[in-house]
Amino acid sequence: MIAHWIGIGIGPLVSYLTAWSLLGLQRIIMWEIPFLGMKVVLVRIAASFLFPLFAGWFSELLWSKWTEWHP
Repeated sequence: MIAHWIGIGIGPLVSYLTAWSLLGLQRIIMWEIPFLGMKVVLVRIAASFLFPLFAGWFSELLWSKWTEWHP
């Protein structure tokens, strides 16, 4: 990943990409609300709201352990 090579940490990078894929505003407006309804979309957003933070934290933890084991 080019963003990691230029100095972005792996945790923020994974958080950003995960949030971008889970909480895409265009997809929500164009596809999910018309086909699934507002209630289902709100439940899905609420259920996946904290996941990008957890994914970033967990990937940072794994990355630091990996670099300790394989210098």
